[in-house]
Amino acid sequence: MINASSKKLIRSRCKAEFCRNEIGRFHFYSGIIVGVIGGFILNELLRFCSIMASLDLHMAKESYDYTLNNYYQLIIGFNAVAFSFCFTTSLWMGNIRAINRNKTRKLRMAAANSKWVIYSVLAILGKMLFYIASAGINLERDYYYLGFIIPLFLVLYCWNLISTVYKIWPVFPLVLLILVVFSLILSFI
Repeated sequence: MINASSKKLIRSRCKAEFCRNEIGRFHFYSGIIVGVIGGFILNELLRFCSIMASLDLHMAKESYDYTLNNYYQLIIGFNAVAFSFCFTTSLWMGNIRAINRNKTRKLRMAAANSKWVIYSVLAILGKMLFYIASAGINLERDYYYLGFIIPLFLVLYCWNLISTVYKIWPVFPLVLLILVVFSLILSFI
């Protein structure tokens, strides 16, 4: 027979549903707004950086065509959305006033890890971008699928952080579909 104290213990060990009320309305909506605005800003910033990285290559050829092909636009769009989703995750996990100590610890860990992964991957991506441009490596021809590994890693890593605190399954496919559609929209604007 299960008594009241064991029911309370079982309920406290179960994860909460991933929803707007559990995260907090302010954190939920501010995370979405920062994610969308950050996606547009990062999209333009990454396009500018890729054009500036290949500027010397274009100047050596005396060809001033700075347009990016569809492959690079897709990579930039997916990377912009992945980084903005990391910012969104950081804001969603920023609610550190949880009821129990274990959940507060997990929320702090998730917020700190999402910020850490943003800046470390941005540093690696920046270094890699200038190396690829200076070495003359054609990412589209040589490593076609490699450009999509970084955004895939970022999105799945952030969902892993969210899943340590909340149940994500009913929401995960829907948000993943929204992220892909938003990436495609950013790629071709």
